[in-house]
Amino acid sequence: MNPSPAQVALREPSRRRATIIQVIGNQTTMLIAIAQNIVLIPIFISFLGAKTYGTWITVASAAALLGVLDLGITSLASQATASAFAKRDSANLEQLLATLAFLSTLVAGIIGCATYGATTFFLRWLMPPPDIARQFSNTIIALVGFDVAFVFLMCIAGSMLFGLQSPTTHLVAYSIGCVAGTSVSIIGMRAGMGLMSVPLGSIIRSVVTIGADTAELYALTQRLKVRLLSWPSATIAKRLFRESIWLGSGKIAEALLAQADYIIAGRLLGPTAVTILDVSRRAPQAAAMAVGRLPASFLSGLAHFHGGGEAVEV
Repeated sequence: MNPSPAQVALREPSRRRATIIQVIGNQTTMLIAIAQNIVLIPIFISFLGAKTYGTWITVASAAALLGVLDLGITSLASQATASAFAKRDSANLEQLLATLAFLSTLVAGIIGCATYGATTFFLRWLMPPPDIARQFSNTIIALVGFDVAFVFLMCIAGSMLFGLQSPTTHLVAYSIGCVAGTSVSIIGMRAGMGLMSVPLGSIIRSVVTIGADTAELYALTQRLKVRLLSWPSATIAKRLFRESIWLGSGKIAEALLAQADYIIAGRLLGPTAVTILDVSRRAPQAAAMAVGRLPASFLSGLAHFHGGGEAVEV
């Protein structure tokens, strides 16, 4: 049977290429984040002081827990896009991309608002010294909410590009965004902006990456003859949420393991102890995450089993 015009419009996907892209991409973004931390952490501690930095890390850890509200959609986006791409069906891919765009915008708004409210509450519960508490203005707390929301959108856009086997723009934009964000944070610290420089630099990184990813997604959908902005599918949305439940439960457990000790140390031992904990565990934690992400890197390639592509050798 001859393929339909919608199927012909899509280029031939590769299971092997999808896997290689995901493995290299995950490790590359991890290395960039590690390099950024190596540059920024000593600068933050130098300008903010150990107590203020420790309080910030504790608050940021609590805010990071709100990231679990995405219920694993970030991880599922790459797999679902890879599977739809492998089927070489433009109509199915178009509906999926539109649904992911709608859901990601909705969830980002929920996460941002929830982070703002939770951060305000958590600061009162943490009871930092008055001189440190005064540094956490409403503007800074709002920036924390925007930061978490933009990070979520950045991850979704990157996952969609990885699923479409076009990660180069995301990786380049993420690298440029990290340099731009780091520069803004350093300049802000030197200009006396204090804590505001921290979320502002992160937001700059996310905005640069999201802008480039959106432009690349639009260009790809034009070449693949699908629309990026169309009506979302309720059926696909239900399926995504149903499949994301298991990923979401695992993400909740992972977030608690990664962030709970900062919160406990901040409450019981004080912000200086959190600074010592953060500095001492960064390297082994990064190495553990790099190894832990390897199995997940194969999911995009395995998702192609639901579509066409290369023959499977047993």
